[in-house]
Amino acid sequence: MIFNLGPKEVEILIKIILAAVIGFLIGLERRKKHFGLASRTLMLICISACLFTIVGTSVFSDTNLSRVAQGLAAGIGFIGAAIIWKQKQGKLIYGLTSAATIWALTAIGFAIGAGEYFLAVIVTIVILLILLVKRVGVE
Repeated sequence: MIFNLGPKEVEILIKIILAAVIGFLIGLERRKKHFGLASRTLMLICISACLFTIVGTSVFSDTNLSRVAQGLAAGIGFIGAAIIWKQKQGKLIYGLTSAATIWALTAIGFAIGAGEYFLAVIVTIVILLILLVKRVGVE
């Protein structure tokens, strides 16, 4: 066997798979509304945040968790800012919900990487409900 899958490796595998699944589900919802964010993009964002957290805690120490969170929050802001745009004529601004979704998925990936599975799943459910609210006519 190429990999020695001990308990630590199995937990890392679970974290990465959970991050991918959550990114996929939220990306599926965004795609159904015909927004620019697709499942692959959101899966990569969630997995990346998870990976930064795993590496930050296993290679360095748990005390660096706050630095990882700070770096993720600041770094993902650049991607979020890139998808927000204002209509040339008028006062409409587009992409705020997509940017907030990216930011939230980064936080979910961080939570998964830190081992907070319950928190990540509950927040995912709440986010999906929030994103679906407009679809049923409530704004």
